[in-house]
Amino acid sequence: MDKGFSFQEREPQLPYHSWGPVFIEFNRHLDFRPSDTSTPEQVELEQKLDAVLAKREYLLSDLRATEEEHVALMDKLRELSAPRTTPANLLPDDVLLLIFSMGIGTALIVKSRKRTHEDKTHHRYFQTAVSQVCRRWRSLATNYPSLWTDYVVQDTPSTDNPELDCWLSRSAGIPLRLWIKCKFSPLGEGYSTPDGPCPRFKKLIHRIVDRLSFLWIEGCTHTCLRTLSDVGDRAPLLGELHVKSGQCDNRHLTPQDHALTIKKVTAPDVTAASFRGPKLLAECLVTKRLRYLNLAGAHVGPVTSSRVDETTFLNILSGCRELLYLQIDQSCFPDGDVPDSLGIVATFPRLTLLELYHGLSARPFSWLARIHMPILKAIKLKPHNTSDWSISTPPTDEYLAAKRVWLSNTPTIEEVSIRFDRNPVEVSNIIDLLLEGLLPHLGFLRLCRKDGYFWNSSSHWSKDLLRKLTLCVRTRWSLGNSIPRLFVEPPLFEGEPFGKNYAAELLSEVDEIGELKEFGLEALFREEQ
Repeated sequence: MDKGFSFQEREPQLPYHSWGPVFIEFNRHLDFRPSDTSTPEQVELEQKLDAVLAKREYLLSDLRATEEEHVALMDKLRELSAPRTTPANLLPDDVLLLIFSMGIGTALIVKSRKRTHEDKTHHRYFQTAVSQVCRRWRSLATNYPSLWTDYVVQDTPSTDNPELDCWLSRSAGIPLRLWIKCKFSPLGEGYSTPDGPCPRFKKLIHRIVDRLSFLWIEGCTHTCLRTLSDVGDRAPLLGELHVKSGQCDNRHLTPQDHALTIKKVTAPDVTAASFRGPKLLAECLVTKRLRYLNLAGAHVGPVTSSRVDETTFLNILSGCRELLYLQIDQSCFPDGDVPDSLGIVATFPRLTLLELYHGLSARPFSWLARIHMPILKAIKLKPHNTSDWSISTPPTDEYLAAKRVWLSNTPTIEEVSIRFDRNPVEVSNIIDLLLEGLLPHLGFLRLCRKDGYFWNSSSHWSKDLLRKLTLCVRTRWSLGNSIPRLFVEPPLFEGEPFGKNYAAELLSEVDEIGELKEFGLEALFREEQ
């Protein structure tokens, strides 16, 4: 045996997976070889030692393989856990085009920094902004026609407009959506053009009128009238028309302006229209195929410009036989009493939703009572003028009588939504009418204060109003005309969530309705017990 070899000296210097060769070397130096003088016990021990060494070498090799697998898995986990960003060039074309289409629109015009030779800010469209990222984005943004369908014109376009030429060529002949926006006067309620006459868009309209599917006009009355006159009957694809107008700061309306209404917009596919401003604008549209008509913004501007005479009013509504939704303001209705000789002035055989902005005047309800609406399902009543509803003066008998006649003529109504101001007189009125048995098919009632989401104190509900509401629910339930859905905003009782259905709770016993003791309401119901 070699005296210079020591197993104890080499063992700490080697890792555990290298012990196998050490034991083999140690066994070699021991030189356990069978000899003639070996006893059977020695031979048996030598065989057992060889078996143990072989088994140890096998286990160490398996341990080394397990350690290598462990290291590989840790490296892979570390690689997956590291934050990574996907390069833009890895996104497929259809995903990029979808992202681009979500970025276009009239409200997403990108503003660049000011030019050095101009005072005003240069506006750049979203499509041109993304085209500057890389060649691939530029190719997609410029060669995809659906990204070039919305065109916005600010003020008056120049005679030579290369931007429009680019837009028309890249849209590849598909229908276009056009927004015309004039500068709003910062000092008044109209539109101002201090640098010249009122804007005119005749050349622009003539170039794209045959491809128009959507038209938004925002400007003074003169600009809107002339633009509608330029469209005329030359827009076969027009489906939506929206006009937002106000008084002109340059000049007043003239007889020549009124003469422009003779040339009407007669596009066969116009199904939705809205007019905000003088009713003179609504005369420019043939309403036979309209399904959605919005006249609620007509009260904006001087009242004198919003009033229409009886003939104009009847002409506008008489052709709306395809109407499904009507939003109207009380200023749209003519002044004075409704002549008894008129009878039914219009018929809306398909109208299902009516939204009315009204005050304490009986005029709109008197006219609505003369309009036949056989399948009207829902009405929304909203305050027209805050000053009318904020006063504590109760409505006149004429007002209540006109509303009663109108609701009695439309028994098909199933949903009623009332939006009131600080004085909930409209809520009290509608509850009184429901107690009379009107609207037998009513299944949905929503009472909402105008700023209900900022008014969260239930103490503003009067005791009389709560009593009326509870009495209405119980009375209609006893008559078989229950209201299964009743929503009140803000909630009747403090701490309750918005959107709660009170129909079942108001049918419960008095001491189970909310926290009545905090409001002292037990005495209100003692007469019924």
